[in-house]
This record gives sequence, structure tokens and C-alpha cells, in this order.
Amino acid sequence: MECDSIWKIRFSPSQPGNWSYTIVSADDQLDAEDNDGIFECAAATETDIEENPNFRGFLKVSSNKRHLTYADGTPFFWLGGTVWDGNSKNMALNGDYLTYLDDRKEKNFTVIQFLVWENNTGGSRNTGTNEAGNMFVKTWDEINVAAAQNLDQRIKLIIDRGMVPCIFFHWGRELDSTNARRNPYYRHLIARLQAYNVLWCVSGEYDYGSKENARAAGNYIDSIDGTNHLITIHPGPNEGNWSSLEDFKDDSWIDFHMLQIWWQNIAQHTINNYYLLRDKGPAKPLVFSEGNYDDPNADQSRQRRTAWQTILNGSFGFTYGCFHVWNWNEGGNGLAALNIPGCLQTTYMGNFMRTLAWHKLVPGREAGIGGVKNSAYSNEDIVVFFESGVSGYINTFPFNGKASMRWLNAVDGTVEQMDSIEAGGLVKLSSPFGINDAVLHLHGTCTENVAPKAPANLDAKVSPSDSVEITWADNADNEAGFKIEQKAGSTGTYKQMAIVAPNTTRYMGKKQTVGTIYNYRISAFNCANSSAYANEVSLTAENTVNTGQDERLQSLRIYPNPASGGDVSFSLDHGPDAMLTIVNLQGKEILKTALAGGQTLSLPQQWLGKGMYIYQLTGTFGTQCTRFWFNNIFLKIIPPPLPPATIG
Repeated sequence: MECDSIWKIRFSPSQPGNWSYTIVSADDQLDAEDNDGIFECAAATETDIEENPNFRGFLKVSSNKRHLTYADGTPFFWLGGTVWDGNSKNMALNGDYLTYLDDRKEKNFTVIQFLVWENNTGGSRNTGTNEAGNMFVKTWDEINVAAAQNLDQRIKLIIDRGMVPCIFFHWGRELDSTNARRNPYYRHLIARLQAYNVLWCVSGEYDYGSKENARAAGNYIDSIDGTNHLITIHPGPNEGNWSSLEDFKDDSWIDFHMLQIWWQNIAQHTINNYYLLRDKGPAKPLVFSEGNYDDPNADQSRQRRTAWQTILNGSFGFTYGCFHVWNWNEGGNGLAALNIPGCLQTTYMGNFMRTLAWHKLVPGREAGIGGVKNSAYSNEDIVVFFESGVSGYINTFPFNGKASMRWLNAVDGTVEQMDSIEAGGLVKLSSPFGINDAVLHLHGTCTENVAPKAPANLDAKVSPSDSVEITWADNADNEAGFKIEQKAGSTGTYKQMAIVAPNTTRYMGKKQTVGTIYNYRISAFNCANSSAYANEVSLTAENTVNTGQDERLQSLRIYPNPASGGDVSFSLDHGPDAMLTIVNLQGKEILKTALAGGQTLSLPQQWLGKGMYIYQLTGTFGTQCTRFWFNNIFLKIIPPPLPPATIG
């Protein structure tokens, strides 16, 4: 009831056709047959859908449980904007609020994160107090209908622009009140807004209040929502795994999980949660909902890198946030902050990803797609984020033959189409944009229809360099690489340990826990399929001296050494990308070049000349860029017995 004598019902037909309705009420005037009726729902046209994707229907979870789709099955790319104070009189309904929504629509945002009400926000934010007053006449006990009507208009403006409101009922502190007091508030908002294509978020930062009350609220909201809208909950910045999985992984009412991650190890925290959902279940989508807020005076790379690190490591979308915008005009000018570089660069990410089948991508870290770089792949696309540009080896095993290549300048949005490459193995590629952050996109197909033959004669032993040495025989001539898996103990499960390049027959793994029995198995693979496994082997890790070196770099081989004529070959059998530097005894740098695991670099001995040389191998791992240094080792070049051949 909107006022003393007017009742309104909002309904969203789920399909075109004729619909009839009947009103049943204890009020004789409402219960009269004359109040019953019929209406026709026309199907949305292609133009309607193009102008407003909400005509595709309410959002639902995809069949593979990794992202969201509209009701018609169209994948939904989540590019969210955060405006916690969107229901504040500080954002005038027909003023700044409209300007904000029009800006986000123009930038192709798809979600608006919106806080309906918060008690005691402090300062002058007025969260939950719009032009018609506070949402409550008396907190929890009486809704201010005029304020709710103002909220209604605000939500409809989001819907009319083709975006989806993610409605946060309140913040976590309110969860300490009893559920019986809060439930009428939930019921009122759901009855008022459920006819729209909305998402329900039980609470922001639920860890500030009672987790059991949060669970009860989630179950209650799920039970009274007659349209099966998706439900989630927003974690605090230090909540367990930085996500709602910590407390609600097995709850049936939650349809997708949210992440809130700040400052460090963003990619690692994202993929940890992705693996947890994938491996432990129940499988549900995961989205980055808050973290690393942008600021007009901040490093513009903050949101740009956070966006790419999350979207390529298991999040089905990204939510942008900016000071002075989420807390409109608090401490700065909200309108002036709408077009700062970090926001624009976030939209470059969204626009670029929507040009490919983003919903088919899975994180590429385990598959060794981009080494230490953030990457994702499918059987038709590879996407790699190059922080600060430079170059790297990309494993192109998902397809063979020619692959098209293009690069996105993640800083200014420029896209450059490049010549096609020959795919199927490790390919070294360099960004055309210098030191700017860049994104590589390869698109190809798999024409191979025969899986490779299985490797054989698998063996594992502890090597003198304090590593696990794994060797095998390569029986295939069409593999794209080998997958090495490891299992700890007799009751453990096999997990992927490494992916190595084709034509490789040796891998050096890191030292394991002393006294533990480890089992190993290996298979070959190409874009068509994987081979059967070779024989399984086991070993018991023994206590050896820790040299303090990173074992991933200790598989470097130099041959021949000493050298006498011909080429000198440097081979790194495993590990991520590394940098090889050669200097003479006077410290002069002779050569500095990238060297990837499974690759061999051959240098004519004449390039070095007679004498003693020192090589140094440097590797960089993880997002923290911790550096590991391999010991300096002498390489002796002796005069050849015959004069060297002429170098053309």
C-alpha cells in the first residue's frame, strides 16, 4: 500500500502472451470480480534488447556454475560501479544521480552496487536519507513510504539504462539487531523491487555483525523472493579467504560469492578462492566486488591492474570503486572523479573482454600459459596481461596452426592487430607498447584430432642439487607439452605439479616434506586431448642440506663446458621465465637475454672468445616480485684445435 487507500502491484511477465490476474482479499471492494482482469505481454524486439539488455530476462547462474547469464542464456559480463550513497540526498535524484548513471551507461558498466540504508554513517553522507527523508520513520519498525518511493525511482533509473542493481539491504553492523525486527524491512523492499532484474546482497561487510543472523537473513530472503533473484553477501576486507566462502561456502541460499581484496597478492587470493570452489565445491560463480579504490590523486595503475589480475584468475567480473564517488562528494568532487584514468582503463578491460568469448576462459596459471603472468584460456582464445609490457614465452597449446594476434594498450585503450603466429607450443612474444601495461589476445582453433602417444619409463629421484629429478621417454611426435602430477601419501589426490614444453624428457621439481612418500605420473597432451598416463613412480623425500637457492633455477645446463669450437648451449629444463646474464672476469656484460623453461639458447663460441666467463640466472616469481639468484658459475672457453669458421 503506497498510502491510505491505494494498493499497487508490480509484476514482470516471464514470457509473451495473454496473462490474467485475480485479486483475493478480505476487503470486499478489493475482492470484487470487477477488479480481476487480463493483459497482453508483447515479445521484446531486437531493438528493445539492444537498447536495454534487461529485456533478456532476470539473471541466473550459468550451467557450468562459473558466471551469470540472462534468462535467455546470454552471458552476463559484470562490470560494476560502486555508489554506496546512491540512496542519499547528496546525489539528487534528478541531478547528480542521473549524471552518474548516464556516465556509467556510456562507459558500458552493467552493475550498480547500491546501499539502501546504513545507520550512523558519520559525516554528512546521509546514506539512506534521500529527498523524501530517512528510509525509516522508526528504525526497523516503520518504513517511510515516501522515501521508499524515491528509492523506487532510483532503482528504476538503473533498470531503464540497461544496468542491473545489486541491492545491499544494509551494512554488517545492523546484523546485531534481531532477525524478527529486520525481516519486515526485507519483506517490504523485496515486495517493492522484485519485479525488476535485481540482485540481492544480504549485507555489506557481514563480519561486522552476527554471522548467524546473516545466515538467517539469507535464508529468509530466499524464502520470500517469489521470482528467484540471485542472492549473495559481501565480506569484509579481512574475512578469511577475502571472500564469503569462509562462512557460507555450503549455504544453499547463496548463489554466487563476492571477493573484497586490498593492496597485495590480489591475483593469488582470487585464484585461491577459484580453486577452492572448483576443487572442493559446491561450484558457484565468484566476483570481485570491492578493493583498491581509485582516487583522483592515486597511482592510475591501481584499479587497472586489479581489474586484469582478478578477471584472469577466476572472477567472472570486476567492480570499480572510487573515492568521492562511492561516498558522493565526501572529501572531493564526485563529478570530477567520473573520468579519471583508472576508471577509463577499467572500461578498456571490459570492452576488450566482451569482444571475445570471455565466459569460456579459465585461469591459465596451472596450464603454464603465461608463466608468472596473469592469463586465461579456452580452446579458442588466450589472454595474457603483461605488467609493464616487455616480453615473455606463451604456451599456445590450446590450438595449433595459425593464430591471430592482437594487443591492447591497457593504459590508453589502443588496440593493434598483428601478424598471425604459428601456434602449438612455446612462443616468445613482445608487446608493441613498450613499458606500458599490455594485454595479448591470441585466437585460434585446434585442427589436431589425434591425441599424443603416452610417455613411458617415468622415473623420479632426489638429485644432488636438492631437487626431485623426474625423467621419462617421449613417445609422441605431436604433443604440445607434458603434464606432471604429484600425490602426497597413499590417500592423497593427484594435483598438477607442472606443465613442460614438448620434446622435453626431464624436469627438476622442488624439494618436498621429509619423510613423505610422493607419487608421480605424467601424460602428454595437445589441443585435441591428453594421452594415457605413463607408469606411476614414488619416492620418499629425504633430509638434505638447504642451499638457500631457488630450486626452480638449478636445472640450468651448459654444454659443452669447457667449450672448444662449435656452439655453447644454455638449457633451462624447467621453471618459469628467467634472465640469463653473461659477464667476463672484468665485469663487462657480454649478453643479457630471456631464457624460459624447456628452452635452449645456442651461442657461437666465437661470440665469447677465449677466456673465463661468469653467468648469472635471475628468476622472478609471483606478484610480489621476489627475486632469487642462482650462484655465479664459471664457464671456461679454451682455444679450438682448428681456426673457427668465418661468421657471415
